[in-house]
Amino acid sequence: MAHRTPLLLTDVYDPEALAVRFWARVSKGDGCWLWTGHISTNGYAQIWVMYDGRGHTIPASRVAYLLEHGALDRELLVCHTCDNPPCVRPSHLWQGTTAQNIEDCARKGRRAPHAGEGHWRAVMTAATVEAARARYAAGGVTQKRLAFEAGVSKEVMHHALHGHTYPRGGS
Repeated sequence: MAHRTPLLLTDVYDPEALAVRFWARVSKGDGCWLWTGHISTNGYAQIWVMYDGRGHTIPASRVAYLLEHGALDRELLVCHTCDNPPCVRPSHLWQGTTAQNIEDCARKGRRAPHAGEGHWRAVMTAATVEAARARYAAGGVTQKRLAFEAGVSKEVMHHALHGHTYPRGGS
């Protein structure tokens, strides 16, 4: 359920105890302040917090932002200027939309390819896809046959042929 109201520090059960528990798990240095508590499988700091009448496991960066500013827009992300997921230093954190976070990521050259042979799960090369497109356009071969020859599913071949996963004219 989406919330239109911000999460306020006063909405958190026992905010003083949360602050003590939170900062006890932070290693402060000259640059990033690193979270020493639980780290998720994707490398982000996490902490358990009570609000809205129940417990939530949320990114520790959200709690750091909340403790610093007293309010958190529930609809926005808490992003890192330092690009260091376990960092919880408030001066390294900002709130933004998913689009703003993606733009920040791309501007810094950290965005992984979401299409083409640069994608981490890519099976086909751009040359393979271009050859398949030429054969398919010429007729006489089905997407199913091309998929079989390339060792991928018909759905993967369909998306590649139509430029959804492999941009036209290269990787």
